[in-house]
Amino acid sequence: QGPTFLALADGEGRLLGAIVSGDVHVDAVHYYGNGSTFVWSCPAADPWAVQAYHATGANTYLVLTTPTFMAFGRGEGRFGLWLDAELYNGHSGPCQTFNNKQLSTQAEFVCERLEVWSFQI
Repeated sequence: QGPTFLALADGEGRLLGAIVSGDVHVDAVHYYGNGSTFVWSCPAADPWAVQAYHATGANTYLVLTTPTFMAFGRGEGRFGLWLDAELYNGHSGPCQTFNNKQLSTQAEFVCERLEVWSFQI
């Protein structure tokens, strides 16, 4: 198993996602990942204008996947990126883990398109 690339489009067409340094797996108790994990976003009008937010080291809340949701980053009561178990509803907000801005157009969003790629290295 190797890195996992998550890309989605919100209802406004904004692209966002995460890159996890290892495999994504269900661990309902513990956060996992390392400093190579990051979240990203870019406007639909300019997919080359990617903004990447790398782990700051402020905490170790990188990735949490449970049977009911998937989350990237945490801090001050918010997740950097959160998706429900159906990978349909999500929300994004600033968080300490990545010191990111809101990744999606609206804080609460519907996932219009989703791709997940896992690479074996």
